[in-house]
Amino acid sequence: MKASKFLSPRIVMVWMVAPALSFGGIIRVSAVPATSAAVKAQAIVAPITIDLTGFQEKLGSYTATLRWDKRILKYSGFLPGTTAGFTAPIVNGAKSDQGLLLFTAANPYGAEGSVNILNVMFTVIGSESEKTNLKLEFSAMAAAVTFVNLLPFVNTLEPSLEQTITVVNPPNAYRLDQNY
Repeated sequence: MKASKFLSPRIVMVWMVAPALSFGGIIRVSAVPATSAAVKAQAIVAPITIDLTGFQEKLGSYTATLRWDKRILKYSGFLPGTTAGFTAPIVNGAKSDQGLLLFTAANPYGAEGSVNILNVMFTVIGSESEKTNLKLEFSAMAAAVTFVNLLPFVNTLEPSLEQTITVVNPPNAYRLDQNY
């Protein structure tokens, strides 16, 4: 009788070790219009920006709230951000008459550097010397690919989180003087 060779099953255990998460840097967020002084009936745009410059992760998704004084600014719409790759933003303006706007979007491949996620448009309806802030708050922010929660890295003490907009009087007269 011939001896047969049997292969004994082998158990192979593979241990996966996740790399330690060590991030360097701070994520800065802002909602800062080009001007801090505006006249009644003026249209202003507030670009919403997330700055990940020098940060190791890419922005994958976010959910945020923008608040303002409804007596001074009237929400008139939005334009998507200029950073490519994000889904069309979902903007909930149901409470915009109360000075509240909710918005969210995702980018499966992620975005890095300074990321413009949304441009919010307002019309100034307040009276002279009235002031309002644009207050930006994120409730969710995740990295692309790794899905790491990025909220702990958002700098909430940065003064650029809020911008005071003051309503001023328009000039009474305009003139063009001789050049020299």
